[in-house]
Amino acid sequence: MKEFKKNEEVEIIKFLDYVGNDENANAVLTDFSYHKFIDKNTGVGITTAAYNYKGGNLIIISPNIVQITDKIDGKYYSDKQLGIYGETKDLWQEAMDYFGFVEIEKQNLIINCTPNQITWLYQNRKDIFGEIIQIPVLVDEIHAFTQDAVFRVEMGFCMELVYKKWEAKMTLTTATPIYGGHDIPKELDIKYYKFQRYDEPTKSLRYSTKKDDAFDFVYNENNNKNKVAVFTNNIRYHKSFSDLKTKSGTGDALRVKLAPFNGDTSREKLSFDDCDIIVFSSSYFAGFDINQDCSVCIISEQNNDAYKININNLVQSYGRCRKTVQNALYVNITSPQNGSENCTQISEEDVITSFTMFKDDFTYFSSVVGKYSAYYQVSHHKSITQSMDVNRAFLFNNALNTMNDYQQYNKGIFIERMKEYNFKVSDYVTTNTAVSKKKSTVFSERLLNLMDIDKPQLLKDYNKIKNNIKNKSNGKGVFSSKDALEYLSAYFLKVTNTSQLVEKLRTSKRVKRKDIYASMNLLLRVNTDTKYYTEQLSEEAKKNAIRLYANNDIREILEENTDLTNDWQFLYNIHQITYEKLSVEYEREIKILIEANNEELYKKYESNPQRYRDVLRVISSRVDEIFEPLSTTEIELIKDIVKKLFKRIDKGKSLYFVTFKSLRDKMVNNNLFLLTEGQANHRTILKKNREYNAMTQLSKVFRKAIPLRYLSIDLTSAHPQIIDQILGTKIGMQVYDNLMENMGISRAEAKRFFNMTLNNYKFTVAQAQKIYLDSGYDKDNALKLAKMTAKVPKGSFYVKMTMHEKRIIEKYRRILPVTCHRFHDALIVSEEAILESNIVLPTQVDEFFYHVELYNDGSEYMGPTTDTPHSSKNTIDNYQFY
Repeated sequence: MKEFKKNEEVEIIKFLDYVGNDENANAVLTDFSYHKFIDKNTGVGITTAAYNYKGGNLIIISPNIVQITDKIDGKYYSDKQLGIYGETKDLWQEAMDYFGFVEIEKQNLIINCTPNQITWLYQNRKDIFGEIIQIPVLVDEIHAFTQDAVFRVEMGFCMELVYKKWEAKMTLTTATPIYGGHDIPKELDIKYYKFQRYDEPTKSLRYSTKKDDAFDFVYNENNNKNKVAVFTNNIRYHKSFSDLKTKSGTGDALRVKLAPFNGDTSREKLSFDDCDIIVFSSSYFAGFDINQDCSVCIISEQNNDAYKININNLVQSYGRCRKTVQNALYVNITSPQNGSENCTQISEEDVITSFTMFKDDFTYFSSVVGKYSAYYQVSHHKSITQSMDVNRAFLFNNALNTMNDYQQYNKGIFIERMKEYNFKVSDYVTTNTAVSKKKSTVFSERLLNLMDIDKPQLLKDYNKIKNNIKNKSNGKGVFSSKDALEYLSAYFLKVTNTSQLVEKLRTSKRVKRKDIYASMNLLLRVNTDTKYYTEQLSEEAKKNAIRLYANNDIREILEENTDLTNDWQFLYNIHQITYEKLSVEYEREIKILIEANNEELYKKYESNPQRYRDVLRVISSRVDEIFEPLSTTEIELIKDIVKKLFKRIDKGKSLYFVTFKSLRDKMVNNNLFLLTEGQANHRTILKKNREYNAMTQLSKVFRKAIPLRYLSIDLTSAHPQIIDQILGTKIGMQVYDNLMENMGISRAEAKRFFNMTLNNYKFTVAQAQKIYLDSGYDKDNALKLAKMTAKVPKGSFYVKMTMHEKRIIEKYRRILPVTCHRFHDALIVSEEAILESNIVLPTQVDEFFYHVELYNDGSEYMGPTTDTPHSSKNTIDNYQFY
């Protein structure tokens, strides 16, 4: 394994205490006439020295917000300092004003920003980006920009901008360089320094692989009157020491997750003055100063990449204590493999292989970048940035993780690496200190904790949750619908000041969330216009709710929060689907779908001569055992499913696994898609001209579970109308009627038969032409259509049809000034959005005809429509009364 740099390539600068107090060290740091890399010890004051720089302007890029907020309010020798991150990005204009008003020779502005700000400027404010790249840049804790590049893609993107676009010189600093220096471009002409104190003491570190030792250590240190800094990303530990005086130092996401348990921590000053334990997340691994003596406990867990704390972050965490570290423990919890108590160890050969793969990948993606000139041509590659550079840090992450695991989970290697950082490692001896049992925070306490947060912050945090709520199908997202419902419920309890419900929460820890949410549902419904809700209260329930909760003041408040009351209905509906017993109707539908997709059943009967009949009989009997018998319509639908699935079995393909949970998850995801309007983690995927999302995955029978009313604007006789456009005919609206008359079948059968013919590429041209003649096409057009659909490559006509379908539906979408979701040959829109905007829906746009129905259950839409043709070039008139 190659070290960071050979000793002869590195100039060592020694000093007594801090960089800013040493003339030589400070001179090297603040000489921005050349590129340099400074490998330093933790706590030597690099950032403070940079803030005190008086030789001109300087950009400092810090990986985390806390590194900025912890420093920005200090007193420094420089003329002006600005800390710029997401919530303060307006300060860029203040910086531009400074550059405009202050003479260049007198300018001395220190801008400390996050990498997100650099990438945001490049993408959105090229004018400001062009200004700041003329200023020397100091990238603080450069290792983190590679270490976190997968979780935060903007980290690597930012560094590519620094390496490739920055015109002034760069200074890179860290106490924990990436081993081997593979994150630094080889072509960069850079000078390397090692900053270290004259007398750096050896640091003692205890080592364990048992999670219980973390608790033993913390409670033992507490008994010995030592303050303890705990470093972990696992939320469980942030909630584990409730019997001790505990604070949490977290990033924003974890702060929001913890607030129901710990209360509002957003404005807490992290200090041991009024607590015994501070539990820090990864936002505090680097750049934060603990200016008190304390013990340190660092907990790494192999079973979750987000919970791992590798050697670099271990050293950084230990270094947060700027005074005396009284005792320190590293708990390196391994994940058992294949029933063994020991984890699978990474070999040096594995590391070398991963490095070779990185180099090959880097060469390949560099060639990809060289072939194209525009980002949209390569945007599907996560390893290529919007600046058309290879994201070196992102690409290197797999090799880096392999190397980190090699060093972390081979104990001998671990001990040797820690020696390089002046640590002496020894095994931890359990003290058998009494550990208190973890106290759970019950539902009522969680809501009351949230109600302690001020209203604007509570609403802001709810929106933060909504914008990053987890998608059950792809796993993307940080927060759960449970988090969202608790936050929004607390917000409504706070703004409405509903004393009955708040008192229930205060007087009983045993109050059930089911009961509170049911009461809140009544509260919101009787003080809100519910005409756009799918289900209404019964007369008896409504009378009772009015008696308990009707209030004009609350009604006025809720009238201004219609979007939020709608959100609450979606989230409450998800709660009911997830945690409460479903209605008999939905349980029956789920049973039908589970049995109709039971692969064992199809395998059992696949060789039977009457296999369709036999499987249908078994499905019917299994449903009839528990629920009312299948209707004639349901039997017809199941027949189609059975035929389709036997075709799949015949091709040797497996059936999709359908379970109660998978169907319930689809209902939940559909509600989340509508809640987020298809944004954030719930975006639509375009495939072969069609859009796919949670709505397209949901069985039609479950649409009634959607709590708000939606409309479906369908292209009538879609396929025949599309063929009219392809052939130039005008019989699309009569095709199904012609088949009904000529073949003596129902409309549903005519539609199914015609669409089947379009998709049957195995038909002969003559067979297809005969059916198209029965459909009403003349001889020439029937032959043209037959040649497009019969004896052609599989799927070729489908692509042609969906291409036209997309164009037609997009034209209708463009004329609607409200959010629309495409569902193949239809648009799904909120009934409330249409009616409250006083939109009259046209049933003819250009030459195409549509019909409108309620999406939830297929019933007739009673709102206004017009048969007057509308041009797709003009947006529909809409207006709202206020």
